[in-house]
Amino acid sequence: MGSDPKRLDGLSGDESYAALALEHVTGGVVRAHDVGRLQGAYDLDLLLPRGRRAAVEVTTVAGPGVRHHDSLLGPRSRGRGLRPPRIELDGVHGLGGLAAATSDLFRVPHIARRAAKVAAVADVDERHLFIGIGDGGLPRPLYLALGRPGPALPDDEPDVEQEALTHLWLATAWAGSPLLCWHRGVGWSVHDPGR
Repeated sequence: MGSDPKRLDGLSGDESYAALALEHVTGGVVRAHDVGRLQGAYDLDLLLPRGRRAAVEVTTVAGPGVRHHDSLLGPRSRGRGLRPPRIELDGVHGLGGLAAATSDLFRVPHIARRAAKVAAVADVDERHLFIGIGDGGLPRPLYLALGRPGPALPDDEPDVEQEALTHLWLATAWAGSPLLCWHRGVGWSVHDPGR
């Protein structure tokens, strides 16, 4: 974890959550890269153990009219978050269909732009896209399954056109929900984001 308290200055709530979660999961150190809102700059530098460096772009997706505040994931960076709804989860049996739904996310214009932006970064070892998922960002059964600890991981891989994109992270605003990662050539993994 980074010891410089100013390393995350200037980040949005979503970017701060992603930075802290990635530090916890990877053991690396994150620094704000897009300070001053540089046009076309990616959001975070992730300095990984063993000297590797990653560029990280952070974005969110939710259904129409769902998001009416500045930060979807920000409350989680402060140790809070949405409470999962008390509904019956019959028919929610894990993450079957996640790869196809994730592939569909890359057709959403703002996600496609961010994926292309981070995939084009030179002079880094890895390129990560971190997506905060809000209500309506994925089909409802998948969205609800993402909010539960320990979902069964899919075997299939998403269709990611940007060959240089090495990692895709998925997080929800649900308190206690896991962080999912797809790593090109390795597959899916689930992590405790530490918040």
